[in-house]
Amino acid sequence: LAVVEVSSRDGARVLACRAEGVTQLEDAGGSADLRVADNRVTSVDLRETGAPAAHASVIRSAGAGDVSIERNVLGGERGTGTAGVEIRPPEGALHRVSRNRISGYADGILGEGPGRADVSRNRVERCTNGINLAGAVTAVDWDVTGNRVNDVLAVGLFLGDGDGCRVRENDVRRAGGDGINLGGVFLDVRRNRARFDAGTGLFGETASSDYYFNKAKRCGKGIRVQGTGNRLKRNRASKNFGDGLVSTGGNVNVEGNRGRKNGGVQVSIH
Repeated sequence: LAVVEVSSRDGARVLACRAEGVTQLEDAGGSADLRVADNRVTSVDLRETGAPAAHASVIRSAGAGDVSIERNVLGGERGTGTAGVEIRPPEGALHRVSRNRISGYADGILGEGPGRADVSRNRVERCTNGINLAGAVTAVDWDVTGNRVNDVLAVGLFLGDGDGCRVRENDVRRAGGDGINLGGVFLDVRRNRARFDAGTGLFGETASSDYYFNKAKRCGKGIRVQGTGNRLKRNRASKNFGDGLVSTGGNVNVEGNRGRKNGGVQVSIH
């Protein structure tokens, strides 16, 4: 078993490592930059390390410097409280998680904090939740772009509370719950695709947010947006078992949305 603690106080790089068994890399919170790239880790339930559940992540960073976690391949056995990558960006820091392949954790990518984050072009599969962001702390100005999430037990992509975040071009398939579930204000939600998700393909409980060119197909329900002042433009919902596209809350701006061959209402805005 190995638990590796890295201080980025003077800057650090962890590159091209391979490990079997239980491995954890934790940024100890230094102020310099940290890069973790091109590592391959095969891990089992991280609780065996004796680390508390909040730290049971293969790669975890709360460092005050800028952090880049990229092109890592992480595989594990799903266990309660585990995550492939966990980021806690403090104010003033940017944590970037990009082009990683992650499978087999309670949360593929787990993130929260007052700093900025860029979660982009990752592939996450066979986890409980795919990408789980901002459950208690508001995410401000985060980018969540171009991720692929497949075959998860619960929610594919969750952003609990965002402010000015961009959620674009994500592809979520075969989630056991909602494909994409969003909350917050002033979100830019565009060109996402949800397919074969058991819950709602795209669900938003937001205000003053833009939903443009999103598609939901063959989900439990297609697209549902709740809240005031949202703008919906050219979204498509087709062949969903329930309603196609529903928006409620008032002061909604609507243009060119379409529902086709859904089991419930095709488009309802009120």
